[in-house]
Amino acid sequence: MLKFKKIESKSIENAIQQVLTEYSINEDELIYTIIDEGKSGILGMGSKPAAIEYLTKNDIVNDIIVFLTEILTKMDIDQVEVKGTFVNDRITLEINSNQNGLIIGKDGQTLQAIQFLISQIIRNHFPNQNLHIFVDVSGYRKDNNDKLIQYAIRIAHKVAKYKKDMDLRPMNSYQRRIIHEALMDDKFVTTESAGEGPDRHIVIKLK
Repeated sequence: MLKFKKIESKSIENAIQQVLTEYSINEDELIYTIIDEGKSGILGMGSKPAAIEYLTKNDIVNDIIVFLTEILTKMDIDQVEVKGTFVNDRITLEINSNQNGLIIGKDGQTLQAIQFLISQIIRNHFPNQNLHIFVDVSGYRKDNNDKLIQYAIRIAHKVAKYKKDMDLRPMNSYQRRIIHEALMDDKFVTTESAGEGPDRHIVIKLK
């Protein structure tokens, strides 16, 4: 899916600088992997150039958009529009089509599967980069996340008020992570996952 480019130079620093100059970008807009550290040799003999494989963040977003559009087309979804951004370590993809419900699937399962697929591909390409993928369809996931966080906050307030642990309804791993992150800095409660399989859920506990 991702089409890496390669450049060789007398040092890693020089190779990176050449790319930054060519694309007129800052280093935080470049994702690269060192292929060869290179060596200077003796009096120029036995020297070996340093080499990196790289993509700009803009390249990565464009390649993912092409890949995602191809997937949706194979699902017989017409009039697909995919937009993307890559800010810091987060790649956000927003899909819009005339069949959004089909892309979302029951309880968001199809959308979750699409996000998981792209996340795995990115992880395989960049094993040393902690990149996060967020795929949404016309704001569906953002709205659901906001509702989920508000639900968790309400239960957390009850736990703090009545000083009694409370179990939330079963959720998938993505939903549980949203709640863990939402309450991780709460002064009064903590969260942990419990149960197995489809019964896996979060317990909000008093600290």
